[in-house]
Amino acid sequence: MHNMYQRALTALIVVPVSLWIVARGGLLYNLSLFVLCMLSLYELRRLVSVMSSPWFLWGALYIIGAVFCLAALCCMALPSVLGDNFPLLVGFLTMIWISDSLAYIGGRLVGRHPLMPRISPGKTWEGLIIALIGGVCYALGFLYWQAPSFAQAPMATQLLIGVMILGLLVVGHAGDGLESLLKRRFSVKDSGGMFPGHGGVLDRMDSTFSSAVMLVAMLFVHKVLWGM
Repeated sequence: MHNMYQRALTALIVVPVSLWIVARGGLLYNLSLFVLCMLSLYELRRLVSVMSSPWFLWGALYIIGAVFCLAALCCMALPSVLGDNFPLLVGFLTMIWISDSLAYIGGRLVGRHPLMPRISPGKTWEGLIIALIGGVCYALGFLYWQAPSFAQAPMATQLLIGVMILGLLVVGHAGDGLESLLKRRFSVKDSGGMFPGHGGVLDRMDSTFSSAVMLVAMLFVHKVLWGM
């Protein structure tokens, strides 16, 4: 229970600061992403310990690519049904954070069936299901609130976007599982201690990184196949 309070207190500080940085955008946002990238690479280096290891090389490429995707979400052209870049980025980030929190809380309160007992014993199927349902409901509600074109779109379009949101959340939790596998491989509990109750930067950003890559890929495919 102490850890849950610690996580909540950290989130109350980190989330508003992060959203303020996103709101300011521009140089501050890009500098923050650069710092985030450097800290993530540092933690990866501590985890793997050998820079020539394939684990580090592929992990570094993944981190740099994910940070680039987070930067691209601020400026790339979006389908009109999704609204503007800033609201989409805020909605995307808060969706991932809320889903992560729901997975943790749901697992602690009602979790009975381990999701990955050998990799991360604390994760449960119940927590994952609650996280996916809650994340999709939040994201759809956010789009109805912030993107008038989404509210006016055909039901089939809204349903398709809902399925894509579910896919983003699944990929996000898969990214979390991948980082858990890396920590298990090198017998480390947390990637760092920057965020009390949460661990390090990689512990906090694993879901966001994987989901950001998938979101940019989805937007790119949409642009190639259907234009704007």
